[in-house]
Amino acid sequence: MLESYNDCAVAIAEHVAGSVEGFSVQLNAKAKEIGCKETYFLTPNGLDAEDGGNFHHTTASDLCKIMEYCVWKSPQSEMFLKITQTPSYQGTNGENSYSFSNKNASLVIFLTMPVMLGAFAIISFMLLLL
Repeated sequence: MLESYNDCAVAIAEHVAGSVEGFSVQLNAKAKEIGCKETYFLTPNGLDAEDGGNFHHTTASDLCKIMEYCVWKSPQSEMFLKITQTPSYQGTNGENSYSFSNKNASLVIFLTMPVMLGAFAIISFMLLLL
């Protein structure tokens, strides 16, 4: 994906749900809706966190369900693929210019492959080994 920053993830969570906690509730509801059984989100940025004895976590199996939803089942899958396949982005806020580069090596190696398909295939292979 395009370069990201933890504070940006927090700002998006606050914009979308009013708070990080509210966003976590939405993430966990969506994860449950798409069949994730061993996932508990606390942070929008994936950083470790704990609340009341539970901790931010997921499994390879649940990550496959999340990626399947993002790439093929979500009404926003086309936008998801467009964003994750973007090699770079330049923008301006009127005063400053910004440039971001996608750090995903598989984007460069497999230009015709959906970006997350490489990760999906690796995770799927790992599940076969279990």
